[in-house]
Amino acid sequence: MTYKLANTKGFSLFELVVVLIVIALLFTFSAKRYLKHIEESQETAVHYQASAFLRGVESIKAAAAINKSRKVQLRDGPAFYLNKRGWPVSSSELETKPRYSLSADSCRSLWLGLFSQVKQGEGHEQFVPSLERGRYCRYRLNRTREGNYYFDYDAQTGRIAIHAQ
Repeated sequence: MTYKLANTKGFSLFELVVVLIVIALLFTFSAKRYLKHIEESQETAVHYQASAFLRGVESIKAAAAINKSRKVQLRDGPAFYLNKRGWPVSSSELETKPRYSLSADSCRSLWLGLFSQVKQGEGHEQFVPSLERGRYCRYRLNRTREGNYYFDYDAQTGRIAIHAQ
């Protein structure tokens, strides 16, 4: 005895193609949105770290002005060394002797000194310090594959310039 199932016809090729096109369109739009959010988060991270950095160097400059000194020791933290204009250029976090001018090591030392009290995972460890043109400390966001996200610290003026492209 043979039984025949009624209407065992599957999806037609046309229906399958339509479903695949709809899935591809959904994926395309969601991927673009996802990449846009990633870019915005990187820009936000640079702005946040730059403002935290600026608050730190301004606090150190103010403490140095009050103490009338080119060396500032904040509570339970490293000592910071200031240039002739009163802006921090390094810290005792990496430096074995006071450094009152910029170098690649002093940029890194300043960064580590400012964020020495911050817990891991707060975002500061994702930035790579370097010296640019002998005048600027550049702090570049390391998690980006495309684009340039960084800020520059000018130790002569205390200005921060944010670059997010």
